[in-house]
Amino acid sequence: MMTVRYQVVFEFAGDVVRVCRSQRRGRGYYLADCFSFSVPPAEESASREIRRQLKSRDWRPACAVLSLPRQEAMGRLLCLPSREENEIREMALLRIFRETAGPTAREIVSDIQVVGHDDEGNSLVRIFMMQEARVLRRVRILERAGIVSGRVTLSTQGAINWFSVHGDKCAFLLSADALSYDLSMVGEGRCVSSRAFCARTKEGLVHEVKLSIEQFRRGAGRGAGRCDDLYLSGTISGEQQEYLSRHLGKVVRRLPALEEYREVDPAVRAQLNGTAAGCSSIAGKALFHTDVYIDLTPPGLRLKLSRQRARRWQRLIFVGWGVFLLTVSVLLSRAVSEDIRVLKKMQAASVDSASTEKEMGVMTQRLFWEDAVLRNGSHQKIWDWFYGHASERTAFTRLDIKNGQGVSAEGRSGDIPSVVSLLILLEDSGLFSKVRLDHLGKSSELSEFVFRISAASRKGRS
Repeated sequence: MMTVRYQVVFEFAGDVVRVCRSQRRGRGYYLADCFSFSVPPAEESASREIRRQLKSRDWRPACAVLSLPRQEAMGRLLCLPSREENEIREMALLRIFRETAGPTAREIVSDIQVVGHDDEGNSLVRIFMMQEARVLRRVRILERAGIVSGRVTLSTQGAINWFSVHGDKCAFLLSADALSYDLSMVGEGRCVSSRAFCARTKEGLVHEVKLSIEQFRRGAGRGAGRCDDLYLSGTISGEQQEYLSRHLGKVVRRLPALEEYREVDPAVRAQLNGTAAGCSSIAGKALFHTDVYIDLTPPGLRLKLSRQRARRWQRLIFVGWGVFLLTVSVLLSRAVSEDIRVLKKMQAASVDSASTEKEMGVMTQRLFWEDAVLRNGSHQKIWDWFYGHASERTAFTRLDIKNGQGVSAEGRSGDIPSVVSLLILLEDSGLFSKVRLDHLGKSSELSEFVFRISAASRKGRS
């Protein structure tokens, strides 16, 4: 069974359009609203009238089932010597070509269904055919009204749905709409065969019913032998029902009326039972949903609907991926922001630590110079300090300590940057007012530089 939240059915019957809407309620469907109105023959005028009627009821259906009159379609019941699906379809299409005079078969929409098998292995195949132009005209009318025809079927399907709810046995179903009649042989929830005709008198109606049943029996063979009861729906009067029962020798019953079906809005029940067209066709398609149905959807429309569904899925997938990527990016940005915050905190801590270490180094160096140089004048400590802070390529040859005045040193270095580093070291100590390079030259014997530096102590230190 199909699972839909609601369904809207548009049924065209001459210049009258009938519309019904059902809604999902529990495990079944509730017939919420139905109405009918006349439309002008021009497509644009018909579309405007449909829009006006829907707007007055605040309806905005985007998709609907399109139902067409059974009288506009041809029906055939074939007995084909095969049970292979592909072979059956090829033979059925060949029959359609013969029925429609060859080239015009391209302009025909058909529905082919296997409805049974006989004892000899043959397949009973039911075919419905309709001119594609007739179908597309109604499809365009709905499209101009802003409605997509999701499925195209025949009015017969509604009465079949209605009958199938009350039993799957084989029976004959006679539906009436004004002066038009449709007799179908129904079995296991599907239409086995169907014949449409007109009859203006009770005698003519009985004659057409007998002729149709005889044709069904010849076409279906033994399968039709199980069908005996005749069910009525639509606008058949009580007098006609009694006349049919007396002259056919059959049990003639009416399908259960809307009064007996509780899943119908009371206002809808009163409206449908008061119409000349009856209710079985339109209400049957709106209330009961089946996967097996008469399908006359044109191939072009079917392809269009398939592409629309594909685009809808693509949009959903695109939106889904967009939401997923957005969520991931938000989570990543939060994680990165947290990492950056932690790194900045660590960087600030490291900067504070480096500043503290630098200040402690300067303080240690200052205390050393104050103690070793300016007060005690320990040559050994001063030598150790110079050799400990100078680069490996620097060697001292002479060191003079002037108590309370400063120091001077001479030595050799493999490169000039090492000498400059020594000057910076003395300058950064903060104990000397003047640190200068008195001499820097190239050694005549070795490929080294000789230097002489001096540093005066700041005033007030002794």
